[in-house]
Parts: sequence; structure tokens; C-alpha cells
Amino acid sequence: MPKKNSAGGDYFENYILNQYFTTNSALDVENYRKELLSNSNSIEILDCGTGSKTLKSAKRIISKIAKTSAIKSKHGVLFQKIVRKYNVKSVLELGTSLGVGTMYFALADKNIKLTSIEACPETYKFTKTKFAQKGIKNVEFINNDFDSVFDNNELAGQKFDLIYIDGNHNSKSVIKYYEYINKNLAAERCIYIIDDINWSADMYRAWKYLCNRNNGAFNTNMFRVGLIFKNYNELSKGDFYLKY
Repeated sequence: MPKKNSAGGDYFENYILNQYFTTNSALDVENYRKELLSNSNSIEILDCGTGSKTLKSAKRIISKIAKTSAIKSKHGVLFQKIVRKYNVKSVLELGTSLGVGTMYFALADKNIKLTSIEACPETYKFTKTKFAQKGIKNVEFINNDFDSVFDNNELAGQKFDLIYIDGNHNSKSVIKYYEYINKNLAAERCIYIIDDINWSADMYRAWKYLCNRNNGAFNTNMFRVGLIFKNYNELSKGDFYLKY
């Protein structure tokens, strides 16, 4: 079994990606990650949520944002597998950031429709431009805060098979967004992915609330992310913990 090599980066993670999950789409995303990690330009960040634990300045270097905020490759590959396994056709993402997770979803199936909401104007502009340069056309980017999008019913009439909540790490907000989406935007069979459920005690409380709210669903705590499969009756019901 390969071991983590601190001098050469996360060797174990790269081994898993290259040996078991090698797909053109995953490698395309990882090449994009490399671009971000070598980008020394900076952008002005507008934080509408709880902000970053490590990056306090409003002006932040792209490479540092990518290093601290972008999802890991193993989670991106997991998201692609979920999309393909459960024939997901529409995704709503709350929190685009630099678009690493967005790209994993978008390239999982080029027929998928993805709507991604990002409040920060410069982050939105940067990521939207990068996706256009790469010819990725199945993503609609919205530059607004989540509350305004939902309060103004900007997505009225749309239904989503998968919702990825990765922004505003506050239990009250997460629960509010879930309740609105569940009532107005979620398809009958819907998968929720909640990021950073162990980011704080407050976020963990939000996760436990959602599990109790969906006690007839398949709920899985994977430490970094929580998965809720609602109305997937073929899956076992209950709360599960999976080391991943």
C-alpha cells in the first residue's frame, strides 16, 4: 500500500486517482487544480458567510484559495460516481468558489445541467471566465448571495436531482436553505451533499438536524461531507458512518 509522501505531496491520493479512478474528466479537473495551485494572482473576496478559518485577508492569492478551499480529488471522483450511478441530470451548487467541485460535476456527464451560485463578484468572474476558456458550456453561473436568490425565487419552476451545499457554514443558514430547496426546488428523488459537516460544532448540529429531518432516508456521514438520499427506497434507511 502506498504511503503519504510529504515531500512529494499526497502520493496516496494521486495513486488512488491514477490507478483506480482514471477517467479523462477527473484528470481534466486535476489539471485545472494544478493551474490554480500555480496561479499567484490575487482577487478581492466578498465573504457572505462565516468566511475562511485560515485566510483572513479580503485580498487572497488564487493558489492559496485553491489549496485551502477546493475539494479533494477523492471527493470529486465520488461525486462523479454518484452522478453516473444515479443518473443525475440536474445539479444545484451553493458556493462555486474556484470551481473545482463544479467542474467535477459538470464533466461527469456533459448532458447534465448545473446551476452554481457564487456571491463574490471577483470569484464569480474568475471562475466563469476559466470555464468559458475550457469550453465547458453546461454550467449556469449566478452571481448573488444565496438568500437573495431564494428570496427572489430566481430558480422558480426548476427541479434538481442533486443539491450540493458548500457555502455559508452556519447551521441556521444551512437549515434555511435546505428547507427552501426541499419545498421548492428538489426533485421527488433527490440527493443532498452537505460539505464541511464537521467544520464546527454548529455545522455538526445542522447535519444532525437534517438527519433527524430525513429519518426515512439513507444518511451517510463521511466526515468531510454528509450525503442524504431522499426517496431512494432501494437503499437502507438510517444514519451511517463511512471512513473515506
